[in-house]
Amino acid sequence: LMVALAVSGAYAAFINICGSIYADSGFWNDKASYDDIEFYFCELTNMNGLIRQPVNTFTNVIYLLVGMYVLGIAFRDYNEKKRYNLISANPWYSFTYGIIQVFLFTASSYFHSGLTVFGRDLDYSGVFSLSLYPLMYFTHRVVLLARGLPSNMKHPHEARFLTLSFTIAYIYLTFFSPPVIGRYIVFGMIVTMFIFAIIVEKRDPGRTNKLYMWLTIVAISLAVMFFVFDTQKILCDPNSFIQPHGLWHLFSGVATFYFYFYIRSEKNYTTILANKNKSYHHYDMY
Repeated sequence: LMVALAVSGAYAAFINICGSIYADSGFWNDKASYDDIEFYFCELTNMNGLIRQPVNTFTNVIYLLVGMYVLGIAFRDYNEKKRYNLISANPWYSFTYGIIQVFLFTASSYFHSGLTVFGRDLDYSGVFSLSLYPLMYFTHRVVLLARGLPSNMKHPHEARFLTLSFTIAYIYLTFFSPPVIGRYIVFGMIVTMFIFAIIVEKRDPGRTNKLYMWLTIVAISLAVMFFVFDTQKILCDPNSFIQPHGLWHLFSGVATFYFYFYIRSEKNYTTILANKNKSYHHYDMY
């Protein structure tokens, strides 16, 4: 918590200093921007400033904090060789998720600082990478179920193949797919991910903490609601420190945090049998 507060405070100070010193620098004026981009979001936009949208830029810090936390766990799993589920047995998944979070923080911060065309494309690429991750995880779980293999073991061949496949999908979505088609593809991936998640829960029940799943669903639902509020200018105060799009960042970041806890909460059968008389929500996943 202290590290999170320190990082958040440092980032807020950095934005404030840059915004104050370069308030009228016109730093982004020679960069291509979308038409009427300054009116797309609720937050009052200073098109001459280095940080055109301070609140929407700052709230991306949630992704950095989640990324730092996940990367810390990834290094611990790698060093301690823990193997009680797919995530702990294959630290590559945690490293990938942490890097995606840090990349999303960088991409979205860059976009809301400058509101440029390149920044918007970079922001979309971060969203694509984050959307692909849950599908990659559940695809691996479904493959292991189909092959009758335990998930709390290293599976380097499947991990490499899935990483390569989803990297190709990411490159296509980021650099080659038209924006409209890309949105439909992302929607299709989300639907497929939910189908695979249901298959895993039905075929292999009782191995995850459902509380984290419901917290993820609630958080992402609130995030989407505030995203709509922002685009439709509902409860919109351009001068407020509380912005709907900023809340979209915060709640979506919380959703990614609890999603990681959900997939990491998977227990192997040995643990389940040993703790069958204990309350399901009282186990240590670390």
